[in-house]
Amino acid sequence: MHMDDHVAHAELSLAEAPPLFDPAVWLVAVICLTLGALYAWTSVVRQHEVKALDGAVRLELPARWTFEESEGVYEAHLPSLGKLGPSLQIRPIAAPEEGITPKFIDMEVAKMDEARSESGQAYRVLKTEDRRAFGGHKSAWSYAALVQDPPGAGEGAAVLPEVMEGVDILVTTRGGRVYHVAAWAPAPWLEDPDHPLGDALRSIVFKR
Repeated sequence: MHMDDHVAHAELSLAEAPPLFDPAVWLVAVICLTLGALYAWTSVVRQHEVKALDGAVRLELPARWTFEESEGVYEAHLPSLGKLGPSLQIRPIAAPEEGITPKFIDMEVAKMDEARSESGQAYRVLKTEDRRAFGGHKSAWSYAALVQDPPGAGEGAAVLPEVMEGVDILVTTRGGRVYHVAAWAPAPWLEDPDHPLGDALRSIVFKR
């Protein structure tokens, strides 16, 4: 092969070789790296502090949770498309003029249990206990489980119901205020020490 043929063959090979810099490939790589960084950031930064009910309550809300306050009730949950997800609600309860008595506490706990039992089927109380929590305040805890249909399921729809478990808590603060705290999620989560809902529940502090 003559020298001219070698040169022509080399020039042809270079012309057929793919470019070292392809803008489309680099754009896809940058997008993937950015999405990966954002996912890693949201996975590491798991919680952020929230002040609710005019500053009366402080808690650490898990990342990607949404919340709202309406008519004095604070509600937070993890959006779950087409299925039931973990949720947390804090609702003030008007204290009686005669003061907070054991009878009042018992009646409010009974109201909580009755309202919860009407929100699903096969309601069952797992256990109850009284203890100080949320900054050292008195509280009555009622752990329970029930069965609920997923959101949007019409009557007679062919859907699989979900077993939910949670706790309804009546809190009496040292300042004489009363709150109902409700934490519910698909079972099992009550025995999971690392569940985000458990972390949020343990982080609640009542300031007044």
